Amino acid sequence: TAMTLQFATRDDIKTMESLGARLITAASDGDKAAVKGYLEEGIDVNSQDWDNLTAIIAASSSGHLDIVKLLHQRGADASARDKDNITALMESAIGGHKNVAEFLVKQGADVHAVAASGVSALWLAAGEGRSDLVKYLLSKGADFHNKRMDGITTLMAACVGGHLEAAKQLVTAGSDVHAVDQYKRTALHLAAMNKAGPEVVALLLGKGA
Repeated sequence: TAMTLQFATRDDIKTMESLGARLITAASDGDKAAVKGYLEEGIDVNSQDWDNLTAIIAASSSGHLDIVKLLHQRGADASARDKDNITALMESAIGGHKNVAEFLVKQGADVHAVAASGVSALWLAAGEGRSDLVKYLLSKGADFHNKRMDGITTLMAACVGGHLEAAKQLVTAGSDVHAVDQYKRTALHLAAMNKAGPEVVALLLGKGA
């Protein structure tokens, strides 16, 4: 097949050069002075870049709690989503920023929200082995049955990465060790295929997998 090139449109370039985009970059970099400056200039706190990313999502991804709080105080939407429906809570889960996740949930962030791929903050935390966040999100009622579009469950995500503590928490919460993905593979199959380690395999076998 012929290679196709994608070029930025005039609108894309305009967005990249906007003050809103600079606010998002400053939030991601943890530059609180710059963030304050842009807000004082009247830049919309919920400005989006070409990926629909907002400053609070960017700050959450980088773990800058002080900036997340500042943005929220100035009216930032804690439930905003980027073009892939990724939320600030999901980004904090990926990065293992528990203090940011706790703050966002207190401000009403939905622990049940799912991205375009079907995954939740809990799924993402489990896949990265963020066991402290897995525990916290479970305590807030996050759905441990959540699965990606291809059927990969939260437990499978933890097991594939060899994340024993996260897997233990999910199994204890009630995750189904017999669930299968679209290829009829269980968590045990995936753990073995990905050499997740004998402890993860033993955990699953001990639960009847």
